[in-house]
Amino acid sequence: MYRLYTKEPEYNKETISSNEISKSPRRSGKPKIYNPKTNRMIVINGSAYNRLLRDGYMHWKEERLLIPPFNEMTILRKCLSFASNKIWGIVAEKGLLALINGRLSLLEILLKANYNEFVICNLLKFCWNRRETRE
Repeated sequence: MYRLYTKEPEYNKETISSNEISKSPRRSGKPKIYNPKTNRMIVINGSAYNRLLRDGYMHWKEERLLIPPFNEMTILRKCLSFASNKIWGIVAEKGLLALINGRLSLLEILLKANYNEFVICNLLKFCWNRRETRE
């Protein structure tokens, strides 16, 4: 007869880890994505998500990443460093020249964000045997 209700854990800036970003929280039944601006999970097609898209953010649907615009460099760098393991997986699967929504390549984003040069060199070495990288 009685139901036990538990309070969902609240996420603050210190509690979100990279493991939680890659998981798909489906408690509410709606798909969510990590918002790098507020360090929270937001509902895809919700009001916060639509506001971010209007502000220039890009949703890379294949990889479930929300990429900040270049005018917000600090957020972009933080987002890239936070998702560095995911970047290596993307490069291993698709290459460094993989287009994001048919517009920008991953390499362009890393270069414009002044990403760590050592990491970019290692990514280029990793992808060098691919035909499209050498051309």
